[in-house]
Amino acid sequence: MRKSESSINRHLDDYLQKEKLKPENGGSESHLDEEQTLQLIEHISEHTYAHTHQIVTYIAQRWDIKYTVSGLNKWLHQNRFTYKKPKGIPHKADADKQAEFIELYTHWISRCY
Repeated sequence: MRKSESSINRHLDDYLQKEKLKPENGGSESHLDEEQTLQLIEHISEHTYAHTHQIVTYIAQRWDIKYTVSGLNKWLHQNRFTYKKPKGIPHKADADKQAEFIELYTHWISRCY
């Protein structure tokens, strides 16, 4: 990511004049207190959510605290949660039928070559 010359100059001026190392707009404090944070981490660890907006709804219903989806995404990242796309698995798979098919398929392939 490229920084503009004016941004770099502004950061240098802030450091030289105020000995400030981080911009003041580095994010806001969490809306959740420490106990709520621990409870939410435990809840999310035990329950799987497909979408962040579902967690936003849970928080609003549980504690009457409003988060935006992007704000909660940042909170999740800060608390070391990551999103992993679920992988599909066969529905109602029958192991015996699969084994029978593999045997039949293997036999058929061996006859073709």
